[in-house]
Amino acid sequence: MKVFYLAFFSLKEYFRSSGLLLEVIMTVVTICMFLDHYSELAADDVYLAVGCFSVAITALTTYRLTKRETNARIYMILMRSISRIEYLLGKIIAVFISSTVFSFILFLLGFHFTGMQVQYSFGEAVVRLYPILMVILLSGSILILFTPLILGKMTYIVGLGLMCFLTLGHNQILDILPPIQSLIRASFSPMLGPDLKIIFMWGFYTVLSFSMAWLIFVKRELNHEPE
Repeated sequence: MKVFYLAFFSLKEYFRSSGLLLEVIMTVVTICMFLDHYSELAADDVYLAVGCFSVAITALTTYRLTKRETNARIYMILMRSISRIEYLLGKIIAVFISSTVFSFILFLLGFHFTGMQVQYSFGEAVVRLYPILMVILLSGSILILFTPLILGKMTYIVGLGLMCFLTLGHNQILDILPPIQSLIRASFSPMLGPDLKIIFMWGFYTVLSFSMAWLIFVKRELNHEPE
């Protein structure tokens, strides 16, 4: 319960401080990119767009949500009743909730204004989103490792480069790396979801990334100096 309380507390404070302004702007810009040819998009195009958008919105929210607490003042107040692993879990859950909401908004517009309704019922179309939810959770677990809260300043650029490669890259080495691209493709595959290998790799890299972030966070000294 503490983890979920922290997640909702983080979202509330984040909304109060920023109003989710940049997330809203990113969503509107993405929508505008497809305004003139929404009717030409097929279901595959919608899922691909939502999948790539989910990675981008997760990257934005992960950075902004953790950057607010780089100097640890908020954390030092909260840590009296929670552990560091609970703290990180709360942040990831908060990122997951926020990114899922914005990704679902984009999906709803895609479903209602494209030819997607011809291919799937609304229920089936929603069920096909679950690989993208897996993408959000995996992306958040990877990216939180590169945030200033864990590895320090400037490392987030490395994380962004990695996520771009995992999402848009074309290389055989992707077969052994976190399956971001495979999960996005699984959302519109005839099989209705990823195969067992992809699911295993998703679980492995999600746990590995979070564990590395937690181990580093446990050992590092928090910066008490003002920003």
